[in-house]
Amino acid sequence: MNSLPSPERLIESSDQALQQEELALLDLAAQAWKRAQAEMQQARWLTAKAEALRYWMDNREDFIRLARGVADGKQATLRFEEFALMRKAS
Repeated sequence: MNSLPSPERLIESSDQALQQEELALLDLAAQAWKRAQAEMQQARWLTAKAEALRYWMDNREDFIRLARGVADGKQATLRFEEFALMRKAS
């Protein structure tokens, strides 16, 4: 499957047989592209998850402090904007 047909086979095969083989190869190629797209989508999703986890690890103590402030009633809500401003200040 990784090599081209021999010249003898190309000469001896009918046009119909060559066309059928061409269609079969195009079908295999389409299936391979579809699998490759699915793999790329999964790779992007896994990368995003890893980046989110890294963000959590880098900012874990700040997240915990803010969440405790909300839980203790010192802060009414936990908003991203407040966290972002707090990160810039530190």
